[in-house]
Amino acid sequence: MEHRFQKLFIILFYLVASFQVYGQGFKVKELKQNVSDGAAFHAPLDAKGHPSGLIKVRTDDPNLRFMGNIVGEVENKMNEYWVFMEMGSKSLVIKHPHFLPLRIDFSAYGIESIDSKATYLLSLQTLKYKEKNKLTVKTYPVDATFILDDWIIDNEANGLYQLYLPKGQYTCRVEAEGYRSNVQMVSIGKEPQTIDVMMESVLADIDITCATSTASIRIDGDTKGVGGWKGKIMPGKHAIEAVCEGYEVYQQIVDLQEKEKKNFKIPPLKRIIGTVRVNTVPEGCTVMIDGQNYGKTPCSIPDIVFGNHHCVISLDSIGIKRSKEMDIDIANNGVNPINCELATVEEWETYNKAFQWFDDAGYYPGSIPDEDVCIQFDKIMKVIDKLDSGFFLQEIREEHMGGSSYWQLGEIMIIGYGISDDNWKKQLQLAEKMQRKSFGANYEIGSIYERRGDKHNAIEWYNDALMVLKKQFKEESDKEEKDLIQMRIESIEEIIDNLKK
Repeated sequence: MEHRFQKLFIILFYLVASFQVYGQGFKVKELKQNVSDGAAFHAPLDAKGHPSGLIKVRTDDPNLRFMGNIVGEVENKMNEYWVFMEMGSKSLVIKHPHFLPLRIDFSAYGIESIDSKATYLLSLQTLKYKEKNKLTVKTYPVDATFILDDWIIDNEANGLYQLYLPKGQYTCRVEAEGYRSNVQMVSIGKEPQTIDVMMESVLADIDITCATSTASIRIDGDTKGVGGWKGKIMPGKHAIEAVCEGYEVYQQIVDLQEKEKKNFKIPPLKRIIGTVRVNTVPEGCTVMIDGQNYGKTPCSIPDIVFGNHHCVISLDSIGIKRSKEMDIDIANNGVNPINCELATVEEWETYNKAFQWFDDAGYYPGSIPDEDVCIQFDKIMKVIDKLDSGFFLQEIREEHMGGSSYWQLGEIMIIGYGISDDNWKKQLQLAEKMQRKSFGANYEIGSIYERRGDKHNAIEWYNDALMVLKKQFKEESDKEEKDLIQMRIESIEEIIDNLKK
């Protein structure tokens, strides 16, 4: 009984193997593990980090391709392909340009799955077919997908397929995006068969124009053109958008039918505008936006378009001009508040008296006790905090210190502060007012941070000082002055190098 069962199993195994390997254009002669072959000992790792196994495919056909859990590139050696596969792989698909793909299930040959670092030998024999077994298929468009029964046939000749098939009936299906599928039945065995498949397009034609010529046209999120676009798209629903900075986004869904021709016009996009509401202390300041006068404060200014604008708030009284400049960003249709405080007449007078004190004292760094200097500096700072940095740099420095003075105002004020916790914070505030444009200010702040043990910020400020010096070096024409600037540059570079150690 056992003997009869084994004989029946052998017959069934042969039938399964024969069904699997014959009729595909080539057949499997042998598939077995070669335990004496150590070629897979140094096999590459698979995606899970396991060493792969190796299948050596022996054949004289140079046109084979392989699909499955393949690791790395297949190596085409002399009459042999080296195919590394992931550990645990159970099948391999072999493709040929003129035959149907062959799927090999390893279990049909007594191999449950591919082992790590194991080598297997697969011997193939290519079958010869007569001319009457030839099927030629030509497709348009050439990038269409050709499916024979359930197999997708690789497109290797721009829409031309030539296959040699076993005798029988086959279903030929050709598919392409934007075209109606073409299905035909074909019989192989009597005469060579040629099929020309001219697919019918179902694409819709659309011509989009936008009255705002700078708008980008998007279809389903993809940008197609600027100001307009025309072309072919799939039938169905599509989201059309027109997008332009400073304008509201235009959106509409269109439902296109097969082969429909549609002209789509987008009206002018709506500008994004906002209102600017300006409040000042004191009231009665003049508001200028992009050079246009919008009256006195408090005021609300409507219909300011989206984007960045330059705003100047100024006040003229008793012959003193006070102003503050700022950039405003109109980003939506809401209200954009601006609150601004300018120095009062009393504060301005205090500010001038403080500078007069320095003039009368004939001040230079170290000539007056720090305590007395800081008192006067604090009076000046109260006004500076209410002035924009541009005004401070351009008007106050020139008026009180002289534009060509070696000890610029900001540098003197920074040096004048002591190194107590309270005063060094004031020095940092003043440095920001200087907009990091002054070599002396940047250098002094760097030294403050260095004395406090903050190397990171010290290097940052010393680098800012270097930038100012290098700019001066470029612009300087006097050789002696250039040599002096170069010495300062080298000195600061040495300080930075020491801080980085």
